[in-house]
Amino acid sequence: MKVNNSSESNDTLYYKLTYPNPEEYRMLHANSFLEFPQIFQTEIEQSSRMLPDQDGINFHFRTLANSTIQFAYKFNVEAVFDTINVEITSENPVYEFGY
Repeated sequence: MKVNNSSESNDTLYYKLTYPNPEEYRMLHANSFLEFPQIFQTEIEQSSRMLPDQDGINFHFRTLANSTIQFAYKFNVEAVFDTINVEITSENPVYEFGY
């Protein structure tokens, strides 16, 4: 996911990024791993801010295809977050948010 200040706005961007994080567990049996792993998903949330003089932020994280990430943002610390839900597919694994 990429976040860019393409308009050169003087606002600070406050954001929260929430996404499912896959965890794979393989069982070891007789000194070899079983063929089918178990896949679990936990949810990760990151929150921070992007200052006006920053050009952009790139987030690199693992998630499963056909899952949804949630990007919540606001430009004032007292404002309510606006939310964008983005479906990640194998055809479209990157999302870019510009403001």
